[in-house]
Amino acid sequence: MNGGGAGTGHGGGAGTGHGGSAGTGHGGNDARAMGHGRVYQASGDQHIIEHHYHGSEGGPGGPGGTGGTGGAWSGLDSVRWPSVGRAPTVLRDRTELMDRLRAAVASDAGGQVYVLHGLGGCGKTAVAYTLFQYATSQAGRIALRGLLDQSLTEVIAGGVRSLRTHSVVLDSVWRSIPAELCDELVTVAVQQLLSVLPEVPQRGDVDARTSLLAPHAVRLLRRAVDRPDVGHAAVEGAAEALLRLVVALHRAGDYAPALAVAEQAVKLGKRRLGADNPVILRLRQRMGRALNRVGRFEEAETVHRAALADCERRQLSLDTWESCLGLARVLWLQGQLAEAEVLVRRAVEGRTEVLGATHPLTLRARTDLIEVHEDTRLEEDLAAGAALIVDCDRALGARHQVSLFAKQAYALVKFFAGRPAEALPLAREIFTAYDSAFEPTYQITLSAHTLLARVLAALGEQAEAVEQAEAVVEGQKQSLGPQHPWTLESAERLAQFRAM
Repeated sequence: MNGGGAGTGHGGGAGTGHGGSAGTGHGGNDARAMGHGRVYQASGDQHIIEHHYHGSEGGPGGPGGTGGTGGAWSGLDSVRWPSVGRAPTVLRDRTELMDRLRAAVASDAGGQVYVLHGLGGCGKTAVAYTLFQYATSQAGRIALRGLLDQSLTEVIAGGVRSLRTHSVVLDSVWRSIPAELCDELVTVAVQQLLSVLPEVPQRGDVDARTSLLAPHAVRLLRRAVDRPDVGHAAVEGAAEALLRLVVALHRAGDYAPALAVAEQAVKLGKRRLGADNPVILRLRQRMGRALNRVGRFEEAETVHRAALADCERRQLSLDTWESCLGLARVLWLQGQLAEAEVLVRRAVEGRTEVLGATHPLTLRARTDLIEVHEDTRLEEDLAAGAALIVDCDRALGARHQVSLFAKQAYALVKFFAGRPAEALPLAREIFTAYDSAFEPTYQITLSAHTLLARVLAALGEQAEAVEQAEAVVEGQKQSLGPQHPWTLESAERLAQFRAM
C-alpha cells in the first residue's frame, strides 16, 4: 500500500511496515498547488495535481472537523494524480529494501502486507512502481497493477479487520489491465473468492466475511461481464461464487441481503451466460426462496414458475425437482395445496428414481410431502411420517438436520391428527436441538417455538404456550419485521393463546 503517494508527508524516511527506513536526499521544492492544494515536499521533476474530497464544513470529515467517525470518510481527503510522473531510472540506497520486496512477490510467497511510508518526494511511489513492474514483467505475478493511495484507503475495524478502498482506485486498476490478462485475472480472483466461501454453507453459520465479500463479488461479476476479453468459464465461475455467497447469506438468516445479491447476480450474469444457464437458474431459484422469506409470496411464485419452465425446457432434472419444491412451498403458504402436492410428489418420485429413497435430498422432499397435506390425509401422513423418521435415523443419524426436519413435520401431523400428547416429546426434542444450535431469532428456532406453543396450547398448558408464542413474535419482529405476514400471523396466535 502506498502510504500517501508522491507529495504527501507523514514523517520518517521511506521504509516498510515491517520495520526499517531509508531516507533520500530532497531536491528543490517547486511543486505547484491548485485551489486548496497543499505542497509538502517534492523534487524538481514532479508535477502533482491534487484533488480534494471533503465532508461537510466543520463536520467529522470536513475542514475544521473533530475527526470523529460519523458517516463521513475517515481517511485522508485528497487524491494525487499522476502517482508516477515518469518511470524512475535509478533507485538510490534501496538495494536492501528492494531485495525484501522482490522476495515478497516470489512465486512461493504471499499473504504479507507492506506499507511504504515517508515524507513526500522521498521515493515511495518510485519503489512501489519498480516493484510492480518487476512483479508483473519478471516474477510472473498478476493482479498487481494497483497502488493503494492512503488518501483513498482506510482501515475498517471490527470482527474482520480489513481495508476499504475507493472504487475509483479499483476501477482505474481494472481499466489498465491488458486485454490478454483479463481472463486469467478474473479466473484467479474467482479461485481466491471460492477459497473463502464454504462449498455447502451450513444453516445458522454467521461469518462476518460473507457480507464484506458481497459487494466485491458482485463487482467482480460486473467487470467480467463487461469485458469481452473474459471468457465464458471465468464469467460462470464468478456467477458460481455469487451463488455460494447467496446461499451462505440465506442460511445465515440474512434474507434481504441474499435477495439483493441474487437479483444483481441474475441481472448481470444472464447478459453473458443467458437466463437458462444452470448457475443463473440456481440463482433465480435462490431469488424465489429469498422472496418467500421476506414475505413477497406472489413475486416468489412468479420467479419459481419461470425458473421451473426453463429447467423443464433444458431438461435439467435435478434443478427441475428443486424448482418444484420451491414453487410448492410458496403455493401451500397461499393455500394452494392441491397444486403444491402435485409438485412435491413429482420431486419425491424423481429424486427417488435417480438418487434413491434415502438420499438426503429425497428424504427432504419426503418431509415436504407429509407437511403439505396439513390435515387432509392424516392417516396416510402418519404412516409415511413414521417410515420417514426410521429412514432418516438409519441413513443420516437422529441429529442430522434433515432428520430433525422430518421429526418436526411428523409432530405437526400428530398435532393435526388430534394427538398433542404424542406430539409433545417430539416437539420438545426439536426445540432443544434447535435452541442449542441456532440463534434465538433464527427462523428454524422460531419454527420450533411455534410448534411447541401450539402443542402446549392443545394440551391446556396456557402459561408455557404463551411464553413460547411471545418468543416467536419478538423474534420475528427482530428478524423479519413487525409487518411481515408471518409476524402478524404469530401475533394473532399469541392473542388467541392469551384469551384461552
